[in-house]
Amino acid sequence: MTKYFDFLLDEKNAKDIVGSIPFAEYLDIQIQQNINGEIIFFLPFAEKNIGNPAIRALHGGIMASFAECAASLMIIGTVAHDHLPKCVNQTTEYLSSSKAVDTFAKVKMNRVGRRVIHCATTCWQEEGKPVVISHARFLVGDAAEA
Repeated sequence: MTKYFDFLLDEKNAKDIVGSIPFAEYLDIQIQQNINGEIIFFLPFAEKNIGNPAIRALHGGIMASFAECAASLMIIGTVAHDHLPKCVNQTTEYLSSSKAVDTFAKVKMNRVGRRVIHCATTCWQEEGKPVVISHARFLVGDAAEA
């Protein structure tokens, strides 16, 4: 049985959208809108996300997963289809060490095709400077079924 994702990405449907990806729910990712109406993804700080206790930095895998989940959630909330998007490849650039604070992300869908969607995700922390930039391609629709 397939679930048809037909909800819009807004604060009202945010919990349902995040609930569609169990790991996004585990990370406690939240969806917000800023005053310009842009969708912002929020990863609240949690001790379980620390990768290097000596410098209290977030784990690189958590940051890459946050970027992938944010892109997936953006696709689910903006492109109508009947399968979860399937990440084909992802390149993650770590620009600086991620501190033990809240992290934010913004997703730009660069190319939306019938079968493949390319997204660029920028993650930042308190200063507003990017700490991670990620590029990913997702299969959607019937192509994601295989």
